[in-house]
Amino acid sequence: MNKSIIYVCILTINLSINSYGYAGNSTRYYVDYYHKLTGLKGKGTRARLSGSTGQHLYGGISESAVLSYLKRKHKGEEIIIMRLKFR
Repeated sequence: MNKSIIYVCILTINLSINSYGYAGNSTRYYVDYYHKLTGLKGKGTRARLSGSTGQHLYGGISESAVLSYLKRKHKGEEIIIMRLKFR
C-alpha cells in the first residue's frame, strides 16, 4: 500500500492510496484540529474526531470535505487542521 503525505504549513494529510492510485475505498476519517472563536488570541481548543465519510462528509474524502464539516460543527469559529487521515 502506497501512502502520500502532503505538507502545507502546519497541515499534514495522510491518505491511504489503494492499488488503483486513489483513496476511493476510504470509509473513515481521523482528524486532529484546533478550534477557537474568531478574533481571540491563542491556539484555541484542541480536539480529535473520527467518523464515517458517508455520514459526516457525504462521501467526500478530501481536506475540504472535512473542513466543511468542522465549520458546520463549530459555527463562527476558526479551524486549524493539524493532522488528517483516511482509512
